[in-house]
Amino acid sequence: MDAPCNPCVFYLPYPFLEALADCHALVGGVRLPLHSQILAAQSSVMRDLFLTQREGGVAAQGPSDLSAAFEGSTAAEAACLLRFLYRPQEATPAAFAALAAAGRLPGVAALAHKLDIPRPLAAIEAYLEGAACYSETGLPGLLIALQLAQGCRFKGVEARCLDALAAKLAAAAAQPAQLPRCQSMWEAVLAATDAPTLARLLCRTLEACGAAPGGGAYGAAAWPASSSSSASSSGTAVGAAASGPGGEQGAAAVDGPAGEHAAAAAAAAAAAAAAVHDVQQGSCGGFTVVIDRFSFLQQLGQPVCSSWVHVGGLEWRLVVHPRGVPGSTAEGTHLSAFVELNRSSSPAAAAAAGVVSCGLRALPPARGDACVAVDGPQPFGPDTPSRWGWERFVPLADLARLLDGDRLLLRADVAVGLDP
Repeated sequence: MDAPCNPCVFYLPYPFLEALADCHALVGGVRLPLHSQILAAQSSVMRDLFLTQREGGVAAQGPSDLSAAFEGSTAAEAACLLRFLYRPQEATPAAFAALAAAGRLPGVAALAHKLDIPRPLAAIEAYLEGAACYSETGLPGLLIALQLAQGCRFKGVEARCLDALAAKLAAAAAQPAQLPRCQSMWEAVLAATDAPTLARLLCRTLEACGAAPGGGAYGAAAWPASSSSSASSSGTAVGAAASGPGGEQGAAAVDGPAGEHAAAAAAAAAAAAAAVHDVQQGSCGGFTVVIDRFSFLQQLGQPVCSSWVHVGGLEWRLVVHPRGVPGSTAEGTHLSAFVELNRSSSPAAAAAAGVVSCGLRALPPARGDACVAVDGPQPFGPDTPSRWGWERFVPLADLARLLDGDRLLLRADVAVGLDP
């Protein structure tokens, strides 16, 4: 579905309509004649604009200029969307397939979303959900479809894209010979996704690794890592906290009013947090922790611990107190979070000494400001505490903007300098 050199001929069903146009848009240097009644009938953005102009007594001096509404689009994308407005019967799967083949479907969908035109949006969403075979789509195509789905809020399409991407990444990681290819795939994913999307994809990949042939042996290699890093086991995040060096009780050891829910708490906590991104580059690295069922864990009042990850030759994890450290000034007012060193992993770890710097970010679900804290550099040794962090990291009153539904994403970064 290619727009010709004369776009208005492409989308106007009758030639005489060009002379009857009462508005226009200049898109990519091309003047597109438009009709306010057709636009107002299908676009809430255009309808509100025209009604506001009328209520404000704005008298049009010639055709209204709507160029700003089409800013960021090409003339071909605008003409294709206008064709669906002037000829709605042509919004068919075949037309969308032609647009997708020409690389224009994302731009057309984005413009329809921007102008809030529900009919073509619904038709595009139905096409993407029903016509596309995600398991046979290549990685670049899936990433384009994912970005389109996120931009237009097609939740079902987004979920299918993430599932298909996770299956491809897990399948590549399950075969040792394909690990270089898996690494290049992750590099493409990292370049095309934001942090919340990456975390959701990593969770799905973890699940897919367990189901993929060979996933038990090579599943850890599905995580993106630099060429100098060694893959770390994902483990059971909160289960490791039952008898960890910090002395926290695991979810299975709940006392008090929550005791009758101990079994449910253990099951929920075991799946609540997972270290999903381990990047080791010499003595620097980081990992993202996904905490699901956050409100439930807040009610339990138990600490949430990630899996151990390797940075600088030592093991580290994130320990989170959803309601603040009990007995501290942060209890009931702030979320507390700490980076912890595993002193019990080996004799070398028990004797390790040097300098450590830690950083922590709470990642909002939408593009916006993350909550960031930095601690360090701090000296450490066999006789110093093995935990660094922030009792008053985030006020509980500010958590709403950082939660994606009932999920919290935290990114920890560690820089280690060991004494010779």
